[in-house]
Amino acid sequence: MLTFSTLALTLALSTQVSAKDFPDKPYSLKTKGTTTQVKKGVQGKFALQIIPAKGFKVSREAPMKIKLKSNGLTLEKSKLGQKDVINKKGDFSQFNVSFGTPASGNQSVAANAVFFICNENICQRKVEKLEVAVNVKP
Repeated sequence: MLTFSTLALTLALSTQVSAKDFPDKPYSLKTKGTTTQVKKGVQGKFALQIIPAKGFKVSREAPMKIKLKSNGLTLEKSKLGQKDVINKKGDFSQFNVSFGTPASGNQSVAANAVFFICNENICQRKVEKLEVAVNVKP
């Protein structure tokens, strides 16, 4: 049985990829559900969704790495992967990470995501960075 990386390499080498296969962004990243206003000492939540465009999917077989970093917040986890997807059977990938709020003021959560977006012909590795502001009130 071929491993995913061998299969992906074989597909990449044997399939002609055209612009229609991968438009500029056949997906979007959303942070719907993230706590952006919270009182100091109260727990918040960082939420991330990787939503593919019609005809695409986020690969559940390929490696996925999401590194989280925060300025002023205490993250429950700083590294996420396939095992952390909370909607295993959905069309998109969703992650939720709790955070503590030890200090008031303007804080943030930064995410560096590496994942594969696929259509019926091929999968392509994507790297995205985003940052969400969180206002912690005294």
